[in-house]
Amino acid sequence: MSHIRTATGRRIYYGESGTGPPVLLIPGHGGYRPGSLIWLAEALAPRFRVVAMVNRDAGESEPETAYYGLGDMAGDAAALLAALGIDRAHVLAPSVGGYRPAPGPRPSSSGRSPRPGQP
Repeated sequence: MSHIRTATGRRIYYGESGTGPPVLLIPGHGGYRPGSLIWLAEALAPRFRVVAMVNRDAGESEPETAYYGLGDMAGDAAALLAALGIDRAHVLAPSVGGYRPAPGPRPSSSGRSPRPGQP
């Protein structure tokens, strides 16, 4: 298990395997990569560069003593990708993990930015 340090000094642990277009796996809250998403990482690794992160307060991560929200957790994911030199990635995130990449509008295929509650 490897780790990076964010600008604030937080250690973000992750596992990496495979080659190809990057895929970021984010487990649900309290999820721990080796225990919850290893089967998915193994299935994707033959065709993708799989980066499976470990959430705050889970696995090897340090215990969290202060309040944190989804924005903080999205920042962890962004910091991990940046540290690995990944500009864009597919994201697979079940449960609460799926809310982390959500902050900030993303252009749709039509070129317009969706607003919350809009397709």
